[in-house]
Amino acid sequence: MFGEAMTQLHAVRLKAPYFSHENTHTDAYANSALLRYLDADFINRFRQQIQQGQLNSTDTQAWLAEEQHSVHDQKPVLRLPSHRAFHVVCCEAVCHRFGEPALDPARITSAGFVIRRKDGGQEKAWIIEDGESLGWLPAPTSFRDPDLDRRLCPNGVVHARADKPAYSGEATHPLHPLDAYDEQGKRHTLLFGYLPLGGFYYERNSLAAIDGPSLSQTQDYVARALPWPFGYRNGKGQPWLSQHDKPIVKGVPSQGMFELLRLLVTRYHLGERRLEESHLGQTPPQKPNAGLEAIATRLNFIEHRFFEQRVLGATSFGFQTTFGFQTPLGFQSPFGVQPNPFLHSSFQLLTPAERLHAQQRQYRAQLFQRHKVFQTYSLLAYLQGCFRAKENPLVPWIVTQEARLATNPNAVLTPLPSVESMNMTAFTLSMTASDADELRHELNQRYRTQTLANAKEIPLPKFGQRAEDVFEVVPFVRALNDGGKEQIYWAEREARSLAFRVAAPFDPEASRPSLIQMPSLRDLKRGLAKGASFLTPGDTFDMVNSLNTKDGIGPDLVKDTQNAGLGLQWICSFSLPVVTLVAMILLMIMVMILNIVFFWLPWVRVCLPFPKIGK
Repeated sequence: MFGEAMTQLHAVRLKAPYFSHENTHTDAYANSALLRYLDADFINRFRQQIQQGQLNSTDTQAWLAEEQHSVHDQKPVLRLPSHRAFHVVCCEAVCHRFGEPALDPARITSAGFVIRRKDGGQEKAWIIEDGESLGWLPAPTSFRDPDLDRRLCPNGVVHARADKPAYSGEATHPLHPLDAYDEQGKRHTLLFGYLPLGGFYYERNSLAAIDGPSLSQTQDYVARALPWPFGYRNGKGQPWLSQHDKPIVKGVPSQGMFELLRLLVTRYHLGERRLEESHLGQTPPQKPNAGLEAIATRLNFIEHRFFEQRVLGATSFGFQTTFGFQTPLGFQSPFGVQPNPFLHSSFQLLTPAERLHAQQRQYRAQLFQRHKVFQTYSLLAYLQGCFRAKENPLVPWIVTQEARLATNPNAVLTPLPSVESMNMTAFTLSMTASDADELRHELNQRYRTQTLANAKEIPLPKFGQRAEDVFEVVPFVRALNDGGKEQIYWAEREARSLAFRVAAPFDPEASRPSLIQMPSLRDLKRGLAKGASFLTPGDTFDMVNSLNTKDGIGPDLVKDTQNAGLGLQWICSFSLPVVTLVAMILLMIMVMILNIVFFWLPWVRVCLPFPKIGK
């Protein structure tokens, strides 16, 4: 029974196309052919070359030498469609018996190829699940049907599904059959198809997309970006000093607090309501700044006179180690704040440093609960008030302070801008060592969360340019056997394509000249300005139209046009010759200026005398 089933099989072999070794009388070029074309009509050109017998081994091999410009090895580097280069994969299907006659195209139900990545000693395949790319994953050890919903048993008993589910399996690209005849009139069945060299995917597991040691190094770098007590720029284990209790005094922040505010406002937009609302529709709802908001809510601006008279004494950090039974050393509470015996048993399990932090937080929370007159304004409320303003006053204030520090690193900063009738010069910010410790931890977590979230949204390219990014094309064909059942046949290892690399979009060795016709000076003052047109709102038009360049670039460059142009819009047209010439002039100015730094002029521009083109 088994032998009877085996006799019904019709073995098929995929090999290099006949023209790749037609003039060599050898199978030295046994790989599936890769053909390069430099025009978009490459499919018709390929068909025409096959019909007219114009392809030979020289055509399939000569161009490969031109593309051997990799920095890693001598493998050819295939250009991208953006370089106006296109590639065709071609192999030949024959019956695997004496004489290797051409496979009858009527037996072919479908054909295609997959692209494998040769990552060192491991082979990887581009995997798709429910229509979504998962990226390069370890390739199957056995050659089965790449389509999970179409996977057949070797004897062809299991048939493909009748419905059309979302594709799952290894990414495939089609090959098309083509009848061809060699110089001796022998018939050949070619399989050819376009080789796509683009594509990207989104990493589901963001941790898998990021190198672990690199993430740790980056987190350490971020932690060292801020000075103590907000970061570790000065090293870890720094002492807590008295000035750290008041990072903002009478509205004037310390330099460390200024850097923290700049980070919270410019990077994380802490206090911006639109950022909070943009995440409410997610499932589950996410607030990326929730941890920072909780800490900023506990950091309170207190009227400076109360801070010096009472609160400063209440937050002196000379606590005994027995929580709930001792008040701060040298301080008799005038507010009648009583100890909390409920926390006494669990408190004994903490380290001395943790006890100190817990004492600070518990005592201050009780004090502010009894006497809310001192808890006048939280840091979060202040930041929210700034973002509620039409123009956030903290942004120009930050720019001004950066300019002051650039001139004098030891300069005293100006007070924070007032917001919503709150004069910041009357307020001082209170902070404890435990607050700073939690803030450092939360800043690290916030950076990690933002990094991993961005990693999920960044489209990762399918083809990289690292040393291990080497690729091969593996063709396959599905054909009917003698029993009328569909079977799949894969190209043997020697019949795969040559190993190749893929060029980067801006690879200078892969770029081809792009002709841009520059205008003549005679064209600058001819005709109407009817080239590039911009539909411009009234306020934008008035702003652009009122630019004052007489006094150079400065604060008076843009006039106040808040109430101008209401209800009107304009169509502004520019002369294309003028726009092109201005772009070239600005380009050359920037090239010359930056040449002082990069010394790149020999690689930027090559000008050759060129005869006029008569066509």
